[in-house]
Amino acid sequence: MTTSTQSTRPSSAAELATNAENYKTSFVGVQLAMVALMHPAGFMERVMDEITPELSTSPLTVVRADGSTASSENINYWLKRARNDNGRGLGLGGDVLPFTAMFIVTRLADDLDQLGLRDSSSPILEFLRHLRNAAAHGNRWHFVGHEPKFPANLRSIELDSSMHGTTALYSGTVGPGDFFDLLDDVRDELRKRP
Repeated sequence: MTTSTQSTRPSSAAELATNAENYKTSFVGVQLAMVALMHPAGFMERVMDEITPELSTSPLTVVRADGSTASSENINYWLKRARNDNGRGLGLGGDVLPFTAMFIVTRLADDLDQLGLRDSSSPILEFLRHLRNAAAHGNRWHFVGHEPKFPANLRSIELDSSMHGTTALYSGTVGPGDFFDLLDDVRDELRKRP
């Protein structure tokens, strides 16, 4: 079994606003899937065996960019490995849960830049920019020089240089509910634009 993904970049502020709204579904879906994946009773393995027994023992081929195979372990191998991790390493207690949020802010901020919509006078867009930067620095706020230079707010959360090096997402400044607020506020800001 091999998979590939193809995504389409938005071409307007309105499309990017729709993406911000839709990212909430992706965020929740991955969070729920991770809980099911790591459930100690092997929930996902049982589901795979029940729905498609032949698929659970099929190889899950992980292919490199050059087409060569990096792994072809079967699906049950990976499901058991994830379940046995059960929160150690980078499991639920590490970066797996905030990973989806980090990817979303990275993509959203990049799309904003690609469309030429970055606006330092918008506190929510500045907050998004700094959160993308935090994602690139291991989920830690990273302020150098005189950053933040412009107001960067997500509702009652105001960024300042004293936060440098502290955790940004989940066990830090921005909880999952705050992340939803971010997506809503970015969506609303983008809907004001042509």
